[in-house]
Amino acid sequence: MLPDIANVEFIRDALWRRKSTGDASIMIGTGFSRNAEALSPAARPMPNWAEMAEKLCAQLYGGDATRYTTALKEASATSGF
Repeated sequence: MLPDIANVEFIRDALWRRKSTGDASIMIGTGFSRNAEALSPAARPMPNWAEMAEKLCAQLYGGDATRYTTALKEASATSGF
């Protein structure tokens, strides 16, 4: 069991409290995780935004080169962050 499970469950409940919007939001900031200490030497380093966007776009649009390229450009733009 995770030591912070109560916090995780609180956030989960806040996200789904209302049907359409919830009472919480999620912020993706790779800076936080990139500065974290690894639990073991075998742990992979956390990806930066470009690496995360590329993997996400590949999984979503990997079979469609045009949509993949468009999505990757949008994700790489300032507003895509």
